[in-house]
Amino acid sequence: MNAAAPPAPFSPGASPAVSALLDEREGARACDLVAWTDEHKRLLGQAFEDLQHAWQTQWCMPAMEGPDGRAPVVLREAAQRAGQDGDVHAARPRWGFVPPRHASSVQQSAPRPDDAAAAQHAACVRALASQMFGVDARRADKHVMAMDVADAAMSDWLERLQAWLGVQPMPDAGLQDASPAQAAGSPWSGCLQLSAPWCGGTWFVCLPQTAVRHALGPAAGVRPRVDALRPATADLGAAIAGEAVGLRVTLSDIQLSLRQLQDLRLGDVVTLPHALDQPAGVFLQGGTPLCRGWLGRQGNHVAVELAEAASASAAR
Repeated sequence: MNAAAPPAPFSPGASPAVSALLDEREGARACDLVAWTDEHKRLLGQAFEDLQHAWQTQWCMPAMEGPDGRAPVVLREAAQRAGQDGDVHAARPRWGFVPPRHASSVQQSAPRPDDAAAAQHAACVRALASQMFGVDARRADKHVMAMDVADAAMSDWLERLQAWLGVQPMPDAGLQDASPAQAAGSPWSGCLQLSAPWCGGTWFVCLPQTAVRHALGPAAGVRPRVDALRPATADLGAAIAGEAVGLRVTLSDIQLSLRQLQDLRLGDVVTLPHALDQPAGVFLQGGTPLCRGWLGRQGNHVAVELAEAASASAAR
């Protein structure tokens, strides 16, 4: 397939009703800017704990963590992955599993799946067989009945996750390798990564904002009181709270010839060489750099998500 030529920076006669920034193709790559609060994360973690606890109880499974069988859940912001055709709205939840260190190597006689997805599933089933029946995970394949029961429990677990998230999560063997540093400054916000102890190892789920909204249900739209989000304002903060500070967002420069400038008419569209996933510069009044920002959309407005500090950008 031949790559499409980049659009010309000057397109006379284009319809003014079509946005040059969020047209049909580029608009699919934009999503609402979402910043989940600590309360949202707490509710999401509690819901996952309840889901896991109900599943363990159904299968008469020993506690994975703590006396009541509930595993502590860790949630943090993560980088968003787009779906097909770059549509972030079509992004699917992804899961991964890191087995216990002593079970990470399976004996040579055990069958080895060829693809990473099957390998992830097989590692989970072996860990489940060890958790439920006390067999050695490295030799679990020899215990046919235990593996059959563990495989049924694994299928039930994935079905429960699908019902909770509203869409089938996909296995991702590399999910656990994503570090917080890699996730910071994601162009599109609202994606969370969840991790929790699971069968002696660690279970990971990367949730796009659509899955987070589905899992939270009505609680996704609940905003906690402002005074519950921030500490009491100091006297100095109260004194300057009402002062307005102007911000200026800059995109990539574009150059036009004098002929192009003279030919400009109302309705013409000048396409900027600035991609939606390219950071923009955010400056204070007077030109002082503040940070980098990512172009996005919130409701019917073009928005900017403030990301990496200007000092960190300059150090690169």
